[in-house]
Amino acid sequence: MEKVCIYTFGCKINIFDSEVIKDKFSNEGYEIVKKWQDADIIVVNSCTVTHKADNKFYDFVKKVKRDNPTAKVVALGCLTELEPESVLRTGNIDLLLGSSDKFEVVERIRSGKLNIVNRNETEPIFYDYHINNFHHHTRAFLKIQDGCDNYCTYCTIPKARGKSRSKSLSSILEDIRSLSENDYKEIIISGIDLGSYRDGNLKLSDAIEEILKIDGFRLRVSSVEPWCFDKKLIDLILNNNRICPHFHIPLQNASDAILKKMGRKYRIYDFNSLIEKLALRENIMISTDMITGFPGESEEDFKQNLNYLRDSKITYAHIFSYSDRPRAASKNLPYKIPAPVIKSRSEELHRVSTEKKAKFYDLMIDKTFEIIGENSKKISGYTENYLPVKISNTIKIEQNKIYRIKIDGYFDDICTGIIV
Repeated sequence: MEKVCIYTFGCKINIFDSEVIKDKFSNEGYEIVKKWQDADIIVVNSCTVTHKADNKFYDFVKKVKRDNPTAKVVALGCLTELEPESVLRTGNIDLLLGSSDKFEVVERIRSGKLNIVNRNETEPIFYDYHINNFHHHTRAFLKIQDGCDNYCTYCTIPKARGKSRSKSLSSILEDIRSLSENDYKEIIISGIDLGSYRDGNLKLSDAIEEILKIDGFRLRVSSVEPWCFDKKLIDLILNNNRICPHFHIPLQNASDAILKKMGRKYRIYDFNSLIEKLALRENIMISTDMITGFPGESEEDFKQNLNYLRDSKITYAHIFSYSDRPRAASKNLPYKIPAPVIKSRSEELHRVSTEKKAKFYDLMIDKTFEIIGENSKKISGYTENYLPVKISNTIKIEQNKIYRIKIDGYFDDICTGIIV
């Protein structure tokens, strides 16, 4: 029996796709292992959201070939879709697949033939695979949408993932029932552009309303673009406690001038109005993405970023230093920001974000939440609003068991708590 390790870079969608690939290997008699050092086949699911993500992939496959030279290395995903020739030039890849053919990995690896992505192939459809269990995961991920039609100027994901497409509501409900019956107490619905979910005239809010008619789990909603929140979705968030009070809503920049250059579909007033509404939900955590150093970003634009992050009801931000991406429209924009300036701006934003998160953690002390026991030495579980918690009690945490806990402090970005 050959041993397979799937190593994943990037977002929750990549995590879900990797779980599907694990399931396919497992169904064909392969043994799934956690450590790539123990594997005969190493599948690397790539990400290309930033230059740093590319470098992490290249560094990893180089290390894998050096330390486990007899293993077959399979590269697939977003980076291999966009830059197949660059990936192959490393000389570290035995099999290369893109975004649309990655789920054929078992069949392709058995054929032993190298595959170079054909960018002119037909637009992919939604790959609907019913998955009932997740290897080494307490919480279940369910991809209900893939692809993107937005073409923000800094982004190449539409070219890597294709056009927006969705899972049918009937298929979603079938998977939700199955996951609930298999005792997953938290289900996370996700998508590349989740808010663009459509099944005929049904939108994301309609799908969530139907999902919540099935009992037995709490529902976490992954990243949603700000223009996708309709009144029904906002009302569901504010009034249904089974929806976790934790949302990731990408801002990217607080300057209207930069938002326009980015091709975003809102202005800072619209974004803030949404955040103010959602902040009415008790204990809600709202995270965001912010890009600094976008071409033409003036000092005034940067100050708007910094001040908004400091003064708004955003809990914290993932800070990205702008880098030119191959095939992204922003690569051709003038007035590039020098790297030292980008670094300095990024550090300032990181500092404010860290301070904001610490203030939020302070507000959570002495409050009670529920966690679902995790199979992890680092944390015991996540609260409804996504606080990572390490239990202070001298008690062994059981995986997938619900614990009522009280937050009593935090250290190094992790909350501490006691079982009550």
